Amino acid sequence: MKETENFIFIKEIFGPTIQGEGPNIGKKCIFVRVAGCDFRCTWCDTKRALKVNSSSQKFTVVDLSKKILDLCKNSFCPHVILTGGNPCIYDFTYVIGELHKNGIKVDVEAQGSVVPDWLNLCDLVVLSPKGPSSGQRDVYNNIEKFLLSKKTRIIIKIPIFNDDDVNFLKRYQELCKKYGVDLYATVGNNDSEYKGDMSKIILEKYKIILEKLIKEKIDSIYLLPQLHVLLWGNKSGV
Repeated sequence: MKETENFIFIKEIFGPTIQGEGPNIGKKCIFVRVAGCDFRCTWCDTKRALKVNSSSQKFTVVDLSKKILDLCKNSFCPHVILTGGNPCIYDFTYVIGELHKNGIKVDVEAQGSVVPDWLNLCDLVVLSPKGPSSGQRDVYNNIEKFLLSKKTRIIIKIPIFNDDDVNFLKRYQELCKKYGVDLYATVGNNDSEYKGDMSKIILEKYKIILEKLIKEKIDSIYLLPQLHVLLWGNKSGV
């Protein structure tokens, strides 16, 4: 099969909006959310993207590149975030190449269960291993293997829900120090079905987690709330 014949199932493309997490928090961007994921986290806040179904759109990489480029140009937004689901179950090599040709930066967010070569083509790779609260396996060995051969900027971002997740984060703290990678923690959102204002809930959780991290003397970490949840609650497509 020719590279241009590859296809990708998409759940949604939306923006411009802001990046709500990580080192580019607050930055204007376009989100490309794939359909399909190899994890089933107990607290997943994007369950709508777990499976390929009748609401998913099937694109060739050529058509997908054109659609993203048109949206970026029409909205004056030269920054794209690949997310999911798990974007790493697909091949985005062609799409990234076309976006870069047009001066558009590409970030990717994934859990690290699959680490394809095309990740090194991205401008920023956000690997987000899931702690014990997720009920999923640790991908530590996958991530360390990727860090050994990294050719682009990588950060580790771990959602925190409980004390077990804090202990999980400690292990990655040592890995990040070893390879010179920034470590981020986000306030876990297990109220993703709630339809109202989430700001008070998120900020209360932020304070609790911050106090835990201070007590544990965990250094060299950035603790951030999900800015988009603070602003819009659990509304999708923002």
